[in-house]
This record gives sequence, structure tokens and C-alpha cells, in this order.
Amino acid sequence: MALEALDHADAADAADALADLDASAYRPFNFVVADNRDAFWIALRPEASAVAVEKLPPGLSMITAHDRNDDASLRQRKWRPAFETAPRPKPGDGVDGWSGWTALLTGGKDPDAPAKAAMLVDAEDDFGTVSSALIALPAPELERPPVFLFADGPPDSASFNPVGE
Repeated sequence: MALEALDHADAADAADALADLDASAYRPFNFVVADNRDAFWIALRPEASAVAVEKLPPGLSMITAHDRNDDASLRQRKWRPAFETAPRPKPGDGVDGWSGWTALLTGGKDPDAPAKAAMLVDAEDDFGTVSSALIALPAPELERPPVFLFADGPPDSASFNPVGE
């Protein structure tokens, strides 16, 4: 599916193509495809007969194994308000410009909460946070390059570093 998305010049074309996937060939999924003009949430819900495509609105959206901004998700219910109130990222300032969000990602362990509510999950039984990414896609009129920061491991032990510079 990711390779199919990459076969298209922009997010809208990729979203159109993914909407035509044979739903019976996939297990349920959430997928985001975006460029500097549009972003789409593409989902296949359990028991659905077709792939759903929704244009993401500007601003913060959180997607887990649940629907976008779905308070049925313990993780979303706990962490979306924290991201909404954290200092807004300043992608042009490098890693430092993301300090409010990286603090949430690196400090997201909560020993008193179930793993489903944690932002950072210790790897147990082959399940856990194995990497993190932060991506900024500036509007075309800003004429700035995109920013992609990647932590090649759990973000409490691996640093976020620029990719593609």
C-alpha cells in the first residue's frame, strides 16, 4: 500500500488510488498520505467493504488504532490535549523547534497507566515503541523544504535527527 501511494505525484492522486484498493485483500488499517498541499486519512475499518478516505483538516489530528481524534482510544484521550496545549512546533528551528512535542514523546511513559494509554510503550513481547518521527510540510508559498526528524529507537533513548539534509 505504501508503495502504491509513492507511485503518485501528489497526496490527492495517491488518496484516490488507495480508495480503489480491494478491501477484502487487507486487514483493518489506518494510513496517512500527505504533501505540502493536502493530507488524507485512509482507513479500512473492521467489517467494512470499502476503504474510506477523509481529507484531514488543518491543525492537530491524532490517529492510533482507533479513528482520528477518537476518545474511545485511551492514548488519544490522554495525550491529544497535551499536544494541543504544548508549544507549537517551529520546524525551521531544527530539533529545538520541536521541544514541546519531543518532551511529550520522550516522557510519555506512565507506569500507572495501561500500555494502551501510554505515548511511549516499553518493548515487551515484541510490542512497543521502536522509533518516532516528526514531519513538517510547509505550504508551497513558504518556499521552504520539508522537515523530517527521526529517532531510530524509542525516543527516550534515541535522539531525533534530521533526515535528508
